[in-house]
Amino acid sequence: MKSPRSRVRHGGVLLAFVCLPVGAWAAEAGRPAAEPGRVAVETLSLGEAVERAMRDGAPTQIAGLETDRAREAALETLGAYLPQLMITSQAGWSNRIGEKMVAGDGKVYGLDNLGNDPWVDVFVQQALLDLPLWRRIGRQQLGTKLAELAERQVREAVIYEVLKLYSNLARIEELERAADAHRNALDRLVLRADHLLAAGHALKSERDATHHAHEDAQLLLEGFALERDALGAELRLALGEGRGGALATRPETLPEPRPAVFEEGILVAVQRAPGVQILQLERQIGDASVGVAEAERWPRMVLRGGYANYGIKRFDEFDDAGYIFMGMEVPLFDGFQNRYKVGGAQKTAEIARLRARSFATATRGRVEALNRELVLLARRASLAERRAVSAASQAEIAALNLDTRRGSIEAALAAHARHAERVVAAVEFRYARIEVWARLQRELGRLGSALGEPPTAPVVKH
Repeated sequence: MKSPRSRVRHGGVLLAFVCLPVGAWAAEAGRPAAEPGRVAVETLSLGEAVERAMRDGAPTQIAGLETDRAREAALETLGAYLPQLMITSQAGWSNRIGEKMVAGDGKVYGLDNLGNDPWVDVFVQQALLDLPLWRRIGRQQLGTKLAELAERQVREAVIYEVLKLYSNLARIEELERAADAHRNALDRLVLRADHLLAAGHALKSERDATHHAHEDAQLLLEGFALERDALGAELRLALGEGRGGALATRPETLPEPRPAVFEEGILVAVQRAPGVQILQLERQIGDASVGVAEAERWPRMVLRGGYANYGIKRFDEFDDAGYIFMGMEVPLFDGFQNRYKVGGAQKTAEIARLRARSFATATRGRVEALNRELVLLARRASLAERRAVSAASQAEIAALNLDTRRGSIEAALAAHARHAERVVAAVEFRYARIEVWARLQRELGRLGSALGEPPTAPVVKH
């Protein structure tokens, strides 16, 4: 029979793992609890995950293509103000091509060539004055900037989604390691309860309670494993990949969530947020649309020069000609269409202006609230860590009391359960800080830069 001293030493070993502080399980970062027959696991850092999503994800590829399309549309509009070189042809045959007539001036003309249209006409046309076209070019350039900002916003959304999935996977992995340690401690407590029951120092209900707690811990561990696999598959989809092996994280690559610092003031920071800048650009596009509509009242001038050939059998008429002329179009009355068009454009611009102002105010409120929440979560996370360490000590004391027969199985189970709850709470608070930090950075439009992603859109000047 073992001496009380040997049992005390055994009790200390019994909880040597489960009574570690909450951060101890994080030392095995990136390696979930081992399972027999499990396939190889691919370990990714957060930076690698973001890089894959930026490169292979459909949303970022689509956003990039839309930006390119907007640039090409702007160049297409600009091309309308460049010289236009064209050639037209109306050559044909008629059964009266050989007939002729003598005009009053004594000249002979072919009956089939009396029209003014040349058979072949090569000409260059240049817009000299087209104010609506010029202002449409400016509006289209604003549309290009809008597409660039929209691409930046999509990239921020993708990075946020990847970070959220990655941190959730890291959280589940840490909870799985904690649950595995808790189950292992309960393994030993079950054996201890069996021995105490056999020796007549425990009730059957107490022994059964340890078995139930162990079974519950095992089911919880299996649930974490299923959730880990599901999150890994969801993360692969976010990375633009199909099916693949299991994924594991490197929690040390997660960002340190700190409150935002506004060196130039919170108002400037909010004005630089992509959502606010997009609405500001929409306001500018609305103003540009007003300018386009007003320019419709101005005259248009075009310069055209070229060479025309009028074909064969023109008899005494000239066969070809070179020409140059300037045309003008002056709008006089259009049934008040332009007046209402200008009024509608002004209303659209005012709507965009009001939306931009309202959204900026709301964004500032959200940023301030998230910053305050982040500060509070840091304090709660620190408290949760300390409580987990305290619960570990209490669980160890309960184990020692049980080994020396000064405590009960019920007390040991309660201490184990309390320690497990405190560990879970500490883990949840730690990752809640990361989630709130990510939301804050996304609101400000600098989540990508905070994680090392280069900026993709210029700042809009107001």
